[in-house]
Amino acid sequence: MVRRVNADAADQAADQAAPSGLESLAAEAESTLNPPPLGEGVTDLDVDAQANGPAVPPMTNAQCILMAVQLVRGTLDTVAHLKTPAVTLSDAKIEPAAAALGAVFDKHGWNLQQWAGDYAAEIAAVATAGPVAWAAWQGIKGELAEAKKAKPAAAPADPDNPDQAVTVAAGNVAVFPKGDPRNVSLDRG
Repeated sequence: MVRRVNADAADQAADQAAPSGLESLAAEAESTLNPPPLGEGVTDLDVDAQANGPAVPPMTNAQCILMAVQLVRGTLDTVAHLKTPAVTLSDAKIEPAAAALGAVFDKHGWNLQQWAGDYAAEIAAVATAGPVAWAAWQGIKGELAEAKKAKPAAAPADPDNPDQAVTVAAGNVAVFPKGDPRNVSLDRG
């Protein structure tokens, strides 16, 4: 009898220590109905703030102007193949101009980052990766065009081989085995 009492006490202790699956779900539902205030517990927003790290520091007006000129310069060079902007709008030349224009914007209380909708990081990513992606695309397109030019013409079907049939469509010749459903019969009789 003593053993049974000890076993019952052990079962009760185990029940109290480890909640059942249903109790865990109930506790989770209760916590979602009554979340702790932001910053005082673990909410989705708290977790997101911790995972994303510190906020991106704001850009100055001078940095926004410099980035805008670099974006335009890169676009003109990569897309339009214009080389003059790369020479006339070099970083060494536009950094002092951007600083001077940024000071004027600061003086008047204009904030270019707000005008950009606080998308400075995205604009910087496009300014950096856009010209590279465009150049890669142009290179791939050129290689595909060269490969298409260098592709040998299809050999005509061997008239002595009755197991082959020739299909002609839109100027292209294709040779398929006789009876293949891709063959198009040109016979009218």
